[in-house]
Amino acid sequence: MIAFIAPYLGLKRTADRVVEKYGFPVSTYLGNLNEGLEIAERLGSSGRSIIVSRGGTAKLIGDHLPTQVIDIEVSHLDLMKILSPYISNPEVSLGIVGFKSLLKPARQVTETLGINARFYRIHDEGEVFQKIEDIRKDKIDVIVGDVISVRIAEKYGLAYHLIESSEESVKTAIEKALSIMTNVQREMEELGKTRAIFDSVNDGIISLDKTLKIDQFNSQAREYLMGYSRKGTLKGRSILDFVKDSNIPEVLKNQEKSEGRLFRIGDNPFVFNSTPVIVDGETEAVVTVFQPVSKLQKIESKVRSQLHKKGLTARYHFDDIISIAPSMLNSLKHAKQYSSTLSNILITGETGTGKELLAQSIHNASPVSDGPFVAVNCSALSATLLESELFGYVGGAFTGALRGGKTGLFELAHGGTIFLDEINSMDFQLQARLLRVLQEHEIMRLGDEKVIPVSVRVICASNSDLKEEVRKGHLRKDLYYRMSVLEIEIPTLKNRRDDIISLFQFFSLQICRRRKTPVPEIVLSKDFRKRLLNYSWPGNVRELENLVEKYLTLGQIEDRARVEEILISYLTDPGDSCEDPVTEGSLKEIEGRIINAVLEEENGNITRTAARLEIDRNTLKRKLKEN
Repeated sequence: MIAFIAPYLGLKRTADRVVEKYGFPVSTYLGNLNEGLEIAERLGSSGRSIIVSRGGTAKLIGDHLPTQVIDIEVSHLDLMKILSPYISNPEVSLGIVGFKSLLKPARQVTETLGINARFYRIHDEGEVFQKIEDIRKDKIDVIVGDVISVRIAEKYGLAYHLIESSEESVKTAIEKALSIMTNVQREMEELGKTRAIFDSVNDGIISLDKTLKIDQFNSQAREYLMGYSRKGTLKGRSILDFVKDSNIPEVLKNQEKSEGRLFRIGDNPFVFNSTPVIVDGETEAVVTVFQPVSKLQKIESKVRSQLHKKGLTARYHFDDIISIAPSMLNSLKHAKQYSSTLSNILITGETGTGKELLAQSIHNASPVSDGPFVAVNCSALSATLLESELFGYVGGAFTGALRGGKTGLFELAHGGTIFLDEINSMDFQLQARLLRVLQEHEIMRLGDEKVIPVSVRVICASNSDLKEEVRKGHLRKDLYYRMSVLEIEIPTLKNRRDDIISLFQFFSLQICRRRKTPVPEIVLSKDFRKRLLNYSWPGNVRELENLVEKYLTLGQIEDRARVEEILISYLTDPGDSCEDPVTEGSLKEIEGRIINAVLEEENGNITRTAARLEIDRNTLKRKLKEN
C-alpha cells in the first residue's frame, strides 16, 4: 500500500485533492515528526508499505522503519512562490532552515534572484532550536523553513514563511511511489513464481551462511529435516542440529564441491550434494541438495523398469561368463580393458560363441552403463527395413509409414550402447549411412532434413572374416577401419575345451532355475565326458546349451545311461562314423542334409541360414519344400 503522511494540514488537503483528481490508490494521514512515525508504525513495519512524506517527518520514518520512504522534493517553483517578494530587497535578510534536500534548491534560487539569505542546515529535528537561536543572534529578519522551524519561530515571535509543496510536487512524489509499488509487485510476483518452483522440487534444498546456519530453504527441506510439523522454524538453525556427521564444514573450509555423500537425518539415510558459493575468493554460503535414499531407489527401479519394458537393458556382466581356458581369458582381459573407453569395438567369432553376451558385459562395465543397450541383428532384416529401424523416419516418408513417424534405434540408444550383430550382412549402400554416424555422431531420419546429434557407443560383431569381406567388395574399407578401433576375437568352443564341463554344469543350473525345477545330481560317465570334450561343437556354446537342455528333458523320462547313449549318437562328428556320411546319396539328398544342418545350427532362422548358404530367402524356402 501507499500511505501519504502530511506534516501539516495544508499538505494533507493538497494530497487529498491530488488523490481524488488523479484516482491514485493512496491513503492520506496528518502527523508531524513522532506523530507521523506512530502512524507509519501502525501501518506496519514489515516493509510492505511505501510512505510519502516531507522533510523531518520523512527522515524520521526512514531512520526508524524498514520501509520505502519517498521524500517530497522542494521544487524551484515552490521556493519562488515564497521568496519572490524578497527579490532585489537587500534590506531584508532571510534565514533558510532545513535539511540538505531543501537548502540545495534554495541556494540556487536565492543566488539566481539576488536574495539576501543565509542558510542553516540541520541533520535532525533536535538541532532546530539551536539553529533558531543562531538566527536570533544573527539578527535575521525572516525565517523560511519546514513545519518544525516555523512553529519554533512562531513561539519566539519571529517572522516566518512555511515552504509549502505544490500539487505538482505532491503528484510527482506519489507517481514515484506508484512506480516503485508496481515494480515491487512485479518482483513479488516473480519471487512468488520462483518460490513455487523452488517448493515444487522433490529434493530438499537449503542455503547456509558462513556459520552453517540455515538461511533459505524449500518446503521439502523443512519436511525432511523437521517432519510434517509446522512448529518452530529452520531459519537461523545450524545444519549440524539435524545432520550430526555432515561434511558441510569441510565444503565450507576447502571450497570444494561434494557429491553423493551419504548421511543420516534421524534414522533415515539421505544422499547429500553440497556446493560452496564463492565470491572474490571467499566462501559466502553453501547450497545443499539432499534426498532420501529410499526415493532414489524407487526412481532407479522405475527407470530400470521402463528400460526393461522397452528391451533396452543389458542383462549380462563379465561375472556371468564362465571360463578357465587361456584363450577365452585373454579375450576377456582385453574386453575389460576396452570397456573403460568409449571407442568403437568389433567382436569377431563364429555363430554361438557369445558375441552379444560379451557386448552386454562391456556395456555394463562402461561409463555409459546407466544408459540403454540396444541390440540389432543386421541379417534378420531387409536393407530397407533395417535402414528405417536404425535411423527412424518422419510421417509420410514412405508408403506404410506411421503417421507420427518413428524413433530410430540410434536415437533410442542415445547415452548408451548400440550392438550391431552380423554387421557383415549389412547392405553396401546402408554402410555409407552407418559410416556417417560413426564419423559425425549424428543421424537423419528418413524423409527428414533435420540432423539429430547422438552420443552412442557402437559395438559391432561378425561371424565372418571382415578383411576377406572387404577384399570381396562386400564391406567398405573405411567402415571396417572406423568400427574396428578396438577388436576382440572370441575363440570357438573346440578351442576352449577346458570350459566344456564347467559350462555343462552352469547351463544345467540356469535351465533348472528358469524352469523352476530342482537341480538333479549330474554325474557324467567317463565315456560321455570324453565325447563332450572331443566333439567339434560347430554351434559352439549355443549348441552346448541346447544339448544340456536335451539332457535334462530326456532325464525326466529316461535313466542317465540311456540319456547319455542317445546324446552320444548326437555327439558324433561326420568323420567319426561310416553311418550317414556327407557324400552318401544323391546330390539332392546331400544338399538337403547340408541345408537342414545349417538351419538347425541357426535355430530355424531362414534369413541367417540363407546368408550362410549364400542364397536368397525364396530359393531356400523352395529347396526346403522340395526336400
